[in-house]
Amino acid sequence: MKILLFVSDLAVGGAQTVLGRLASGWIEQGFEVTVLTTHALPDESPIPEGARRIRLDVLTLAEHLAAYRRASRVYDEANRPDQLDDAFCDTPAFAHAVRELRRKIRSEAPAVVISFGGTANLMLGVARPELGRDILCIAREGNDPYRHPFRHMFTGLRRFIFGRVETAVCNTRSAAHYVRGLALGCNVHFIANPVPPCVLTGARTSAPTILCVARLIPQKDHATLLHAFADARLEGWRLAVVGGGELEKALYGLAENLGISNRVDWHGHQGEPARFYPSSQIIVLASRFEGMPNALIEGMRAGLAPVATRCSAGIAELISDGENGLTVPVGDAAALADSLASLVQDARLRKRLGRAARASTVFFDPSRVLAQWDQVLGSTHRRRGRNWTDGQASGPEGEVRAGEGRRPGAFRS
Repeated sequence: MKILLFVSDLAVGGAQTVLGRLASGWIEQGFEVTVLTTHALPDESPIPEGARRIRLDVLTLAEHLAAYRRASRVYDEANRPDQLDDAFCDTPAFAHAVRELRRKIRSEAPAVVISFGGTANLMLGVARPELGRDILCIAREGNDPYRHPFRHMFTGLRRFIFGRVETAVCNTRSAAHYVRGLALGCNVHFIANPVPPCVLTGARTSAPTILCVARLIPQKDHATLLHAFADARLEGWRLAVVGGGELEKALYGLAENLGISNRVDWHGHQGEPARFYPSSQIIVLASRFEGMPNALIEGMRAGLAPVATRCSAGIAELISDGENGLTVPVGDAAALADSLASLVQDARLRKRLGRAARASTVFFDPSRVLAQWDQVLGSTHRRRGRNWTDGQASGPEGEVRAGEGRRPGAFRS
């Protein structure tokens, strides 16, 4: 059985982490796994040994952003979701990238294609009609569609995408509910992110530590975290920040201005952030929006007491405030400072929440998640007259999927 996993790039990100863990599980089961990317960006996220790697490098980041800017401008000016296809596919670089993607998928002839992330989902939706019914197409939704930027435009895009593919897989119940409301004919499933149990191998440091594992980008709102850490006046405690990104210099300067630079440790991007868990007691996430954050789950699986902003429904599904962690409003430095101070000052509370956090994350065990994926793949193939383990088509050739009756030329390429 051949499975093709499609993501726009292998930069650092949650989608890439999930892709790698699923690929590893399927390789162990004996499937042939291929990882395909379209964007001309360097690989930063590893893929497991045994996975084939295909780089098309047919779309640059500048071309990617230009296509989205054009689509957003068309939508804002005309308020017509049905014109988004013209905006994207009248962009020559985007149209070329879709053609190359379609050509490669057809030549590889996998039994299943699974796309990870908004752009990959969109490109698969555009390519879908000419791929043939022998290939099962699944789009994975990893963001909170209620809070994602450009929600007005992405609502139209998601309606198109999930009307084209056979199955949608969402990593929160909230996102699954949203997608079901957009594409009534799509098979929508909720499957959590696979997060392995944490093995604490590093050595503890002398100073108690609050850990943040997040890229230094606006979405993660480190500025609010730095203000909170400064306001809380946590004597003897350190803040460890693991992650790199575009805001590095600005955040260094902010820490200096707040007078806390001597108590903040900047570790940059780390391939294995788990080594920082033994030296930490609290894990914090100050994001403006999220889907289901892997780093926060990993810290909870390690038994760290979590503090997070209520930045998505996924956080509400992960943390019950006061039971297995603490939650605060987005952008509220004072509330975040109070929550951090309460955990610092009350060791019993910190340990109780850490134990509860670890117990509550068994749901994310990779073996359990992989079994759920296999059930979805199996049930989808059976509905189409196929066997998941042999890939032989036997269903009626006249079968019509949801979304195939859309206007001719929709998202043409």
